[in-house]
Amino acid sequence: MRPIGKVFNAVWWWLRLAVLLFSIIIVLGVLAFAVINPPTTLYIASEKARLGHAQHEWVDLDDIAPVMRRSVVAAEDANFCGHWGFDMA
Repeated sequence: MRPIGKVFNAVWWWLRLAVLLFSIIIVLGVLAFAVINPPTTLYIASEKARLGHAQHEWVDLDDIAPVMRRSVVAAEDANFCGHWGFDMA
């Protein structure tokens, strides 16, 4: 039978490894979405369920007229200027 200290150390090591791997997966996911447009989002799916078929097309922000950029950002995320990229509310 192993001493409790060794068991605790083994559990602690595996827990730290699991947290590290989970953190790496989250960071890689965020970085992937920075360069790849997802084929759909929860918002698009909910609007499709609410309105039926809706035509949507990804457009780069640079392709939108400057006067419309703030309107587009505000329509997508009204709190955009008040958080660091993730709205937890």
